[in-house]
Amino acid sequence: MKRAPILAWLLFVSACATTTPVTIRAGDICFHCRRTITDPALAAEVIAQSQHAFKFASVGCLALYLREHSTEEARAIFVTDYTRGKMLPADDAYYVKMVVEPRTGAVDYAAFRSRENAVVFAQEHESQIVEWEQVLSDQGSGHAAH
Repeated sequence: MKRAPILAWLLFVSACATTTPVTIRAGDICFHCRRTITDPALAAEVIAQSQHAFKFASVGCLALYLREHSTEEARAIFVTDYTRGKMLPADDAYYVKMVVEPRTGAVDYAAFRSRENAVVFAQEHESQIVEWEQVLSDQGSGHAAH
C-alpha cells in the first residue's frame, strides 16, 4: 500500500514535466520579427523552461532567432508538419528548403513528420531534404519573415 502514494506522486511529476506545444493561428504575432503569422503550416515555436510559448512565423525565422540566442532556456522546440498541420519536435522533422517569395528569392523551410511526404514536396519544388542542423546553420539571408 505504501507504493500507491509514491506511484501517484511520480505520475503527477511526470505529467507536469510533459511539454506540449500551443496552437499557432493565423493572426498570431511572430516573437522574432514581430510580423503577423499568415500561414500556420509553416509556423514554429519554442517552449521556454518557464513553460511560456514563443511563436514564430516560420522555421527560418525560428532558426534565425536560435542563432542569435542561447537555447539553454528552451524546454522544447516544435515545428509544424506542413502536411498535417500538427506540431512535432524540431529534431524529428525532415525539412525542405523552398522559395517563398519568387520576386525577391526569399527562402524558408517546410517541415514534415514523414520522409515520404518531404521527398514528394522536395520533388515538386525542385529542392532537397535537409536536416535540422543544416536549417540552424544555414547562413542564407533570404528568409521570408524578414
